[in-house]
Amino acid sequence: DEGRIVGFAGTHFETPYTVQLGNVFIAPEHRQKGIGKALSIAVTLGILRTHRVPTLFVHENNHVAIKMYEAIGFEKYNRFSFYIGNKK
Repeated sequence: DEGRIVGFAGTHFETPYTVQLGNVFIAPEHRQKGIGKALSIAVTLGILRTHRVPTLFVHENNHVAIKMYEAIGFEKYNRFSFYIGNKK
């Protein structure tokens, strides 16, 4: 797979105090190899270098992602309820 992109990670939603880690994706055939963890660490370190707090949202049923984020130092902070507008 040399030269082939097998995963990516980035940020979205930035404030003067926080940056949200997001859009972490690893091709299915390359998961469980530490690539997502390495990318998440790299992005998190980049956020920390800006003297802002890294944040993220993860679905409560995504146990693999939660375990990985906790392993690199993230802690559950709060429980949010999300709402979606309807077209009424």
